[in-house]
Amino acid sequence: NWRAAMFINQTNVQCTTPPHHSGQTALSISLNGVDFTSIANTSATTFTFRNGPSIERITPTFGTILGGTTIKISGQRLNSDRNNENDLYCRIGNSVVQAFKKKNENNEDGTVLYCTIPSSGNIVPEPVEISTDGGKIYSSNNHLFQYVINTRVTNINPSWGPDVGGTTILISGVGFIDSKDLKCRFSGLRNQSMNIKRNDIR
Repeated sequence: NWRAAMFINQTNVQCTTPPHHSGQTALSISLNGVDFTSIANTSATTFTFRNGPSIERITPTFGTILGGTTIKISGQRLNSDRNNENDLYCRIGNSVVQAFKKKNENNEDGTVLYCTIPSSGNIVPEPVEISTDGGKIYSSNNHLFQYVINTRVTNINPSWGPDVGGTTILISGVGFIDSKDLKCRFSGLRNQSMNIKRNDIR
């Protein structure tokens, strides 16, 4: 199974690997497409195909262009190759940030990682990928994180109600979207929102 190579200089060429089942394969080079270098079964000329990191889901899937959203990445083989968490990276579009595990979670099987999304100047979806080898090789699952404009509240009506609760208020602002996770927070207390209408939340 051969691939075209790119000449760099008299001592280096570059090739891109084809799809291949997991395992070791011997590498040889041809200059004329007919004669290949002899295969030496040494570690210096052996390439190993293995299962890399794989992303199955990210949550949440959108956040503000200001950045700072922490996303949870669920998948397989998300542990560091060298058992070094400094080797874990997230790539969001063209931006690369450190990935991390939460100290209070038992995640020995390598199925969960977290990343803090960087800021962006564009309201566009960006693919999220993971590297477990220090940023050399990334996953290729193409799960998308959607950047949205920064949400702001500009007015609430009415502005007060009885302490027993139950008052329906209209919240006006910018950047609201129809989301199953839409919520209001009152001094640290969370309550599910409903009835989205353009720039208003009731």
